[in-house]
Amino acid sequence: MKPLGILPVLLAIFSLVFIGATAFAGTYKWVDAKGVMHFSDRPQPNLSPPPVESPPASVPVLLPKKGIEKEEILPVKKESAPERLKESTKLYDFRGKVAETIGVDMIVLDSGKRIKYIGVKDPSFFLSKNGMDRKIEDAHAYHKKLVKGKTVTVLLGEIEKDQEGSYLGHVFLGQQAFVNAELIRNGYALTEDYPSDFEYQSLFVRLQSYARDKGLGIWQF
Repeated sequence: MKPLGILPVLLAIFSLVFIGATAFAGTYKWVDAKGVMHFSDRPQPNLSPPPVESPPASVPVLLPKKGIEKEEILPVKKESAPERLKESTKLYDFRGKVAETIGVDMIVLDSGKRIKYIGVKDPSFFLSKNGMDRKIEDAHAYHKKLVKGKTVTVLLGEIEKDQEGSYLGHVFLGQQAFVNAELIRNGYALTEDYPSDFEYQSLFVRLQSYARDKGLGIWQF
């Protein structure tokens, strides 16, 4: 068999290229609404190209104000009681440790402040007058045992000081004892009137009557 010449081969290649070009020349490409690509030999005039998402508009960046690094949260002030009530309600004027006792009606704090018990009278004169001097030491010893070396709180009266410069006050041993009242109730002190402080006057009178009737302290005849 005789081999084919080069001319028939070139003609075959040219035919294939021409036919392919012609075929693709009548082919139309389109994309449906779902974004699927199609090929057709006819144009599709009623189909619009799939919508192309436009790039999002630039979003402005909110920069913090100069000098502010984070949001500041102001604490909410919680008040257990109205401030006005706190200011008007005075629990005591001062406190301190008792360094010395004087008689039965006075103490000296470690700060040097000298306090005279309101409504309390030392019984020394009364006892001496009635020939009971031995009971004076008993009264002084009871007073010293009751308060010396202990911390007391002092609430001053309407008149803060007497003529000698001593503070006039009601004295308390925490919540354990009202010292002014305890001295009278146990019969180791007398009571006396304080015209400027009537708050506990009736109480002191009743306590003195109680101690006398029970024969307590200096009332033991």
